[in-house]
This record gives sequence, structure tokens and C-alpha cells, in this order.
Amino acid sequence: RLSNSDFDIQWEVADTIDSQFLQTDPAAVEQILANLIDNSVKYASNASEKTIQICVTPEGKYLSIQVIDSG
Repeated sequence: RLSNSDFDIQWEVADTIDSQFLQTDPAAVEQILANLIDNSVKYASNASEKTIQICVTPEGKYLSIQVIDSG
């Protein structure tokens, strides 16, 4: 759905993230992000500003991932 849209995606990833200590399933994270971005495109398709912002920041021993849209 994203490839057929005119949305702009902006990534903000904190410089303080040390990826060598991350324990995650990359395929699962990719699927989760794909679903969130797909929902953003789906529900914000009529918005005047077509921007999806993805922010990744450390929260203690976890990462916070936010997907923000205008819908």
C-alpha cells in the first residue's frame, strides 16, 4: 500500500542506541512496522499532510518505537 501512495516517511533514530545489545526477532519487528505503516497509509489517506514519522528511542533497557501519522 505504501508504494502506491504519496506519503513521506521520516525516520528519527536516537544516536544512543547500541544495536549490538539488542535481542529481537528482526522478521517480527519488520512485520510489526509494516503493519503500523500500512495502517497509517490506510487511515490517513485523506489527510492534507501525508507524512509518517517513525521515532526510535531508548527507554531504559527497552526501545520505544512510535509511528505517528496525521490520520
